[in-house]
Amino acid sequence: MNNSKTSGFTSPILILLLVVASFLMGMIWTQSRQPESNQATPETVQVTPSPAVEQQVLGESAVSVGNFKVLTEAQICLENDLPIVYYFGSSTCPHCKWEHPVISSAAEQFDGYLSFHDNMDKPDADQAVWDQYASLNRGSIPFIVVGCKYWQLGSGESFGEEKETENLTALFCKLTDNQPEAVCAPLQEVIDSIE
Repeated sequence: MNNSKTSGFTSPILILLLVVASFLMGMIWTQSRQPESNQATPETVQVTPSPAVEQQVLGESAVSVGNFKVLTEAQICLENDLPIVYYFGSSTCPHCKWEHPVISSAAEQFDGYLSFHDNMDKPDADQAVWDQYASLNRGSIPFIVVGCKYWQLGSGESFGEEKETENLTALFCKLTDNQPEAVCAPLQEVIDSIE
């Protein structure tokens, strides 16, 4: 009789121990499969780099418009004489899924005036640019680099779609010398406020 009580009590404990052990082994296995820190692996965690890191990596950086920061010492990067805009994101990231249609729509207005590198779900695309800014974003997405002069870590959700579209459009106008005029003219005051 005493033996049956013990075996009835032992089974649930044994099952619980097996579940916990499996969970821990799974965590250890998952951590061992993580890429090394020098590889760019997108995360949805939003990280704000310290000013010292910004200074060390890319020179002086200050808030420009919205969440975008300006790199005061940076030169505008071009591709076929057009300023380049880089978007890094993943469809597994909710902030990226919010930002992607906003930046895509804004970039469409500048067809022929800028080169838009839409790296949504393209983790290996524009690796050199990703690596250049790796100390600022630490693998976090969404990450936007506008003309190698302006950058934003995270989305503009806190501003709302209309204001984020305005901020992006104004930055694009700044890079394209207010072209196309029909797009840029209504935003001249915002454009003039951008460093």
